[in-house]
Amino acid sequence: EAAEQRLRGEARLMASIPHPNVATVFGMETWNDRPLMVVEYLHGGTLRDRMQGTVSDIATVACWGLSLADGLQYLHRQGLGHGDIKRNNIGFDGQGGRKLLDFGLSRPYAEPDGALAITPLIPFGTPFYTCPEARGAETPRPEFDLWSLALVLYETLAGDTFGEVRRQQTCVPPLSQFRDDVPK
Repeated sequence: EAAEQRLRGEARLMASIPHPNVATVFGMETWNDRPLMVVEYLHGGTLRDRMQGTVSDIATVACWGLSLADGLQYLHRQGLGHGDIKRNNIGFDGQGGRKLLDFGLSRPYAEPDGALAITPLIPFGTPFYTCPEARGAETPRPEFDLWSLALVLYETLAGDTFGEVRRQQTCVPPLSQFRDDVPK
């Protein structure tokens, strides 16, 4: 029952964000006694799907980043943090448009009365994509999402070998370590 309430809350939240870089939620349904969220079909799959064995063009990834940052900026102006930016949570529609997905960890920066919003039961994001400042933090800040987006874009350009390097060290090495076509 608690999971169903969280899913319904996520659906209401996503439905309240009318932005071209946020996936559209059409409603909630029940199938085989299980709740499910009805979200627009994204023909282009996720960024994780697109990265299977390929390293993307720098200009293309920069364009993706700009549109996703636009979606995040809109979200942040509404007083919300996404909380879980990663390759699985970025989708592509049939025309190549980029969409933020999965708002299950999204939280407000502040309650309507101005008090800080604290939701200690749910940690911020996926550890691999979480900035050091977010670990142990009680309230989200826009920088947390921006760090995660930057890391996703970096990983998209560096390729899957970056994941192993990232797991072994805390600092992010220069992108030129992974590819030789990086402009200064």
